[in-house]
Amino acid sequence: MIKTKEKITYILFSVLILSAFSCKNANTNNVYAVKPSKGESEIQYTKQPERTVFRNLEVDTTKIFGLWSQDPTAPFADFHISATSFNVVDPDGGGLNPYSLEKNKITVFHKGLKHKGTITYSVNDTLKIKWTDSDFEMLYVRVGN
Repeated sequence: MIKTKEKITYILFSVLILSAFSCKNANTNNVYAVKPSKGESEIQYTKQPERTVFRNLEVDTTKIFGLWSQDPTAPFADFHISATSFNVVDPDGGGLNPYSLEKNKITVFHKGLKHKGTITYSVNDTLKIKWTDSDFEMLYVRVGN
């Protein structure tokens, strides 16, 4: 019986020592450190402007206005662009958001965030945008009318 008590005491003491050392080094553990991605520096909180702005256009707006989706077979589109707003199609119903289009650069204001992109292609029912928070160009297909 005494041997068993000594073993239990030894095990408990060992666990206590190990947990004390692991807690001491908790501040140096980088497992949970988050390295900001490229996009986090590009997306900024900003006050949303009151209306959409166009300047020195290099894109034909009639080619970009419409309902767009990355997957034409999806049950819903990704966004809708009109002369007055950029509407992100999401469950929250983000509403009609003003945007700016200068040359071929688009800046969308959605839920207090500013998203920037470059329209690289807009022909017929195809739209390509290189968003600054992404390393590649996004391909969108016009859906609906």
